[in-house]
Amino acid sequence: MFEFWIGRNKISEYAVVIPDNSIPNEEYAAKEFVKYIEKTVGLKLEILKESEKYEKHVIYIGRCIRSAKMVNFSELGEEGFIITVFDGNLFITGNDKRGTLYGVYTFLEKYVGWRFFTTDTEMILNKKDVFLEEGLYDKQIPKLEWRDVCIPAYLPCDIAVKRKINSSYRRDFTEEMGGSFLYPGRFVHTMESLLDIPQQQQPCFSDEKNLEKCIENVRKLLRGYPDARVISVTQNDCEIGADCYCKCEKCRKIDEEEGSHAGSLLRFVNAVADAIKDEFPKVRIMTLAYLHTNKCPKITVPRDNVIIEFAPMTLCYNHSADDDNCEVNREILSDFRAWGRIAKKIYIWDYCANFSFTVPHFPDFHVLRKNVSYYTNHNVFGMFCEGDNYYDDHMTDLVELRAYLLSKLLWEPQMSEEEFEKHMDEFLLGYYGMGGKYIKEYLKILEEAVGKERHVYCYQNPTMLVDVDYMLNNDDRMMECWKKCEALAKTELEKAHIHRSMQGYIHLHLLYTFDKRMEKANEEEKQALIAENKAFYEALQKYDIEPRGWQSKLPEITDFTQNAGVKIYW
Repeated sequence: MFEFWIGRNKISEYAVVIPDNSIPNEEYAAKEFVKYIEKTVGLKLEILKESEKYEKHVIYIGRCIRSAKMVNFSELGEEGFIITVFDGNLFITGNDKRGTLYGVYTFLEKYVGWRFFTTDTEMILNKKDVFLEEGLYDKQIPKLEWRDVCIPAYLPCDIAVKRKINSSYRRDFTEEMGGSFLYPGRFVHTMESLLDIPQQQQPCFSDEKNLEKCIENVRKLLRGYPDARVISVTQNDCEIGADCYCKCEKCRKIDEEEGSHAGSLLRFVNAVADAIKDEFPKVRIMTLAYLHTNKCPKITVPRDNVIIEFAPMTLCYNHSADDDNCEVNREILSDFRAWGRIAKKIYIWDYCANFSFTVPHFPDFHVLRKNVSYYTNHNVFGMFCEGDNYYDDHMTDLVELRAYLLSKLLWEPQMSEEEFEKHMDEFLLGYYGMGGKYIKEYLKILEEAVGKERHVYCYQNPTMLVDVDYMLNNDDRMMECWKKCEALAKTELEKAHIHRSMQGYIHLHLLYTFDKRMEKANEEEKQALIAENKAFYEALQKYDIEPRGWQSKLPEITDFTQNAGVKIYW
């Protein structure tokens, strides 16, 4: 029989107590606690207000009077929490935003054993008895104030809040879930909305009329959202390497003085920040250091109410951010460190997918932990991890695993390699079943196929992703990993997870080996290869995969004597 003790008392001897003046977030946290405890032990605990009479031991959830006598809430910020056992009672408490709710989910994960992997997969791994000792004290305060894993698997609010994602980009948290991290208007590349300048073009940032119009529109947006925290005043998007900036005499002179095209942009943004700070003292303006504005200016310093969001789109994702031997990362991150010396706060717009092609696996898992740790050691207070942001689940990359690991890292950026590996092992087991360990083995082979010298980018031609000879020599090992994983699947859900994720490998498998195998095949072997080629294409149809570019559709293929891996790429 499963045992659950708090101090010397069984869980059945407890009632859940919330404040008399409880807010929706505390009430929701209590309901979630009760729901998962019932799933754990088959017992539904009673939820009472603090002023009600009760003779049981107590689980205090939220800012109860009793909790306030023990906790200095000013130390916790908006989202920190404390879990403690004192005098036989359990306290889970934090501040009004989301602290208490995060405390509840952390309690369920850390002390009860629940794992919240995705919306369709949550469970207790290795169910064990729970014994909470008197004097237990667990205080957690997030290092990162803004956390987003922008991958469709984590866009639903219920899984996002369990994974401690607080960004309201493409999601709207209810008050029960703590409300949204508000930024009114467009999220990024806002010159289109603030100044009517089309994307792929930039305004003149030295034009006073543009500045006046921008200030007016920013004020209008903020007056419509009195709870707003951040507003985006950012350059429009443009192609990598394009001369996408104003070349008028004034802008050119500013940029030459500053040694960077960020000079004219930052002076413009600073002027907007100065204009709104008195009316909106709690609002900060977020602007990008992106492509032609990556380089830090020599003269101008961001105002205190300006956040620099550094977006290293040309970063190499085969080498970690702290790898000085990677000349690509060494160059772009020298710009990042320069911004860190002058900006009060920096956010990171990180890229964790292949935006050129969404089918093959993106081999960046070995750098995730080191990169997040590096950024948070260099003045970073927020991270937006852009995965398959624009594909809405039309991918076969291992995005669910990546989303889970990133969410763990954003809450605990300095975790050890051992902890990171443990989180990966648990996800692979929970999401794919007993064969998940073979997917980890496959990822190590894929990493070896990429090699140590090759650079990998977020816009990567899949034909240049791995070493051809290594892939040919080790393809059988990769295939065997996936076959072993499939063979151990016990449920239809595990099989579905494996089959979809496997297509990312199958694409590389066909792309690199199909033509050579067809050349050497006899007639019977050719028919088997054609069937394999067709099965891959049908799987992409089944999962509604959009294989390349910005939501491009799967091309129509009828001749499966030709390499489908190449056809869907081109």
